[in-house]
Amino acid sequence: MRKYKKIVIASILVFVVSLLGKIGILVSADALTIQLGIRALNRLSSISNIVLALSSVASLVSSGLMATSRIKEYKQEVIVDMKENTPILGMKGSLDPRQIKNQLNETLEPWCEYSYKLTSGSIINDTFEKLLKQFDEMDSHQLRLHKLLENNGATALGDTEDILNNVEQNICKRVRNLINIVSIYDVNEEHINSVLDESNKCYKENKSLLKSAQEFMLAVANYLNTQNSDVNMDELNLYKEALLNEINKK
Repeated sequence: MRKYKKIVIASILVFVVSLLGKIGILVSADALTIQLGIRALNRLSSISNIVLALSSVASLVSSGLMATSRIKEYKQEVIVDMKENTPILGMKGSLDPRQIKNQLNETLEPWCEYSYKLTSGSIINDTFEKLLKQFDEMDSHQLRLHKLLENNGATALGDTEDILNNVEQNICKRVRNLINIVSIYDVNEEHINSVLDESNKCYKENKSLLKSAQEFMLAVANYLNTQNSDVNMDELNLYKEALLNEINKK
């Protein structure tokens, strides 16, 4: 847009100068006729008309281009702003654990505060804190498995990381379901037991899944420690199948 701005300013200056010149010619027509002659005055007038017309067209065109450029920039700014402020649930249909964790915090925090006022000690806060820590535990599992494979050069077992990614997505979906259910309730005594029950249910399901994920990681380690024997590969596949079955459980 800056280049168009310079053109607009220049064309406007030319237009103003040519307009002043045209006015000067009209005001001083009689004197210029005596001094230059009628033909020279007509030529000078024609030239000033052409310059005035061209500068006005240039001003209009450059102003239009600048306005169009500004509209495009504004649209781009709006798109960027929407991307930055829209909750990011993830790419390609996946859920973003950080966003889900933040949403969980926003959803349950009012209930924790209400519970504390109601009982002088939050009966929801313990479960709430445990749910949040499960995200950290999942991060730890993924990091440990990645280092395990990296340290052993086990690139052929890269699909095991995909398994843990599926575990993480399953945890996110369960927490999202909890958020959806809790969000329909008003924060009051009537619904506090329902919120607590749903939170405990989500926590226990995630706890079971995280435990299975840890057992699966141990099977991976045993497979690597025994020089990739067929026996331990069978064991690894059994854990993998069991974990996938738990993930797909409804």
